[in-house]
Order: sequence, then structure tokens, then C-alpha cells
Amino acid sequence: MMKSTSYPSIAPAEFRQRLLSDYGYATARVHPVPVPVFPSLRYHRIVFRCVWQGARLARRDAYDSDAWAESSATILLAVETLGGRIVIEGLDSLAALDGPFVIAANHMSALETHALACILLPFSKVTFVVKRSLLSYPWFGAILRRLYPIALTRSDPRADLKTLLTEGVRRLSDGTSLILFPQAKRRAVFDPATFNSIACKLAGRAGVPVVPLALKTDFLARGFPIPDFGRVNPRKDVHFRFGQPIQTQSREKQAHRETVAFIGDHLRRLGASVVSPDSASLKP
Repeated sequence: MMKSTSYPSIAPAEFRQRLLSDYGYATARVHPVPVPVFPSLRYHRIVFRCVWQGARLARRDAYDSDAWAESSATILLAVETLGGRIVIEGLDSLAALDGPFVIAANHMSALETHALACILLPFSKVTFVVKRSLLSYPWFGAILRRLYPIALTRSDPRADLKTLLTEGVRRLSDGTSLILFPQAKRRAVFDPATFNSIACKLAGRAGVPVVPLALKTDFLARGFPIPDFGRVNPRKDVHFRFGQPIQTQSREKQAHRETVAFIGDHLRRLGASVVSPDSASLKP
């Protein structure tokens, strides 16, 4: 039974320890929490400060997994600071594994790209599969390069597949787990037809399990014209629900169907919009 914390937010170090001991986390409220003035401005100020500080460390080759976990937890726990609620479930499935894994998650907002490190690092070394252009972003690019992600062009599918399978197998063999967003683009609506099977193909090639992750992070909306700078809605809870590891060897197509089904089912329970699946339309 996972324990809850009281508002206001606990310290990042205690938060990470809670994940290890309880395999989950939930914000508890003894009374309604008022939403502060200008929550979006406050949230992005916290993110900017963490990114700026992280970039300074990265330029000195001092941005390590501890610094990453600290900044990640600070950004995630800003949800509580602004009156929102965090629920993380299913981490016992990661604790039971004795090797690396592939996370296959839907992609809803920029929040999960910041938050997942502090959730996953207590259980495994981890990095992302990202778009190569992100490596040249001001400040954030310096941080990302220190995380040694697998960078894809998103313009040459054949070359990207070769890079992912080659580099992905190597990273997994070295004990580093990988986070993939098979939708590629952030979407508030989960459409199984846009969720490709590359995570299961990579996991099957490397002989590791895939762990499905259903996340609901529309606490942070997609911004325009800059997608990362969206509006914050503290009335929307932030959910991360990890599924049981799915074996992929010699059953990649079935693993993909199970992954999509898990994500779709849990997003429906959380009240997110899900396109009715058509098994014939799932991308191979």
C-alpha cells in the first residue's frame, strides 16, 4: 500500500526515497489547496531555473545522474507547489526486474520529459530516444548531450531504425534502460494507430522486456507558438501508471498489442480521450 505525502511538497531526496520504499507516490490533501496567482508563470520559472542551473553544470562536465534526478524531482514536485496532485503507481514492476528494460509511453506534454528521470533513476540507469535537433537547443541541449541519448533525425526513417536498433541494443547490453515515445509527437488524445511498434522491436532485438507506461500530464498544455511553454491547469492531476513487464522475444507483435491495450485502458480510466482501437490500423 503506497503512502501519501502532505501538502506542501516534500524534498526531492525524500521523494526519491519514497519511490524506492513504497513503489509509488500520491499527493494527499487534507483540505482544498488554493491555486496561486499566475501558476503558468511560476511553473515555467521553476523549469527555467532548473534548466539554467543544469546547463551550467553540464558545461563543466559536472551534470551527473544525481544532478539530473534532483532537477527532475524539483520540476515534478512543482505540480504540488502550484496546487496540483501527483499519482505514481506500478513501480513494483520495475523493482522486480534484474536488468534493463524499454519504457514505451504515450506522449502528452513536456512535463514527462522532465519528470521521468526522478521516477526511473532509483531503479535503473536510463536515457531517452530523442529528436536530434533537441541537442542544439539553448541550455537544454547542453544537458541532453550529457545524458548520452540516442538521437534520431526524424527525416530518414530507414537510417533512424538502423541507428535505434544498433545503438539501442548496445545501450541495453551495457545496462542502460531506454525511454521511448512511439507516438513521436505530443498528443492530448491517445490514438493507437499513431503508436508504432518500435519499442517492442528494440526490446525483442535486445532480449529485454518492454514496460508500458500510461501517463496523463495535461496539467501542462501544449503551447503556441513554442510547444514547451504551455498553460498550467492545477485542477488536472498528473498520473504515471507503469504496467507489468511484457516479454518481447519471438512475440513482438503481441507485445505491441498488449502495450497499446494497457495504455488505452488506463487512460480511459483516468478520463483521457482515447480513439477506439482498430487492430487493423495499428502501425507495424
